Amino acid sequence: HNNDWKDKCHRVDVSSLKDILGFKQGQDRSGNPCTLAVCEGQVTMKQLVEACLPFGLIPYCVPEFPDFTVAGLINGEGIQTSAFRYGLFTHSVMEMEIVLGNGTIISSATHLNE
Repeated sequence: HNNDWKDKCHRVDVSSLKDILGFKQGQDRSGNPCTLAVCEGQVTMKQLVEACLPFGLIPYCVPEFPDFTVAGLINGEGIQTSAFRYGLFTHSVMEMEIVLGNGTIISSATHLNE
């Protein structure tokens, strides 16, 4: 497998995007009230679970590997044993901001793009 093409790409360092910015009230995909975590892509599942537990919360889908990141699970369609009930990790993502290759920031949300 040849990865030489990567050397020609502009790399974006996202390693500092590892903060949980807070929690807010919102709605799940069924329209039920819920608490939403607002976090950056490099937040690990361990960080997310530890931030949720003091509020008596836990993410719908928590993979067994604690170092998986939010962005990695979104890109890799994270699955876990609880997925039979709540769906894949991406099914619990209600909204995200995406930086396009040209630097434009767009929002993608279940309530905006149905």
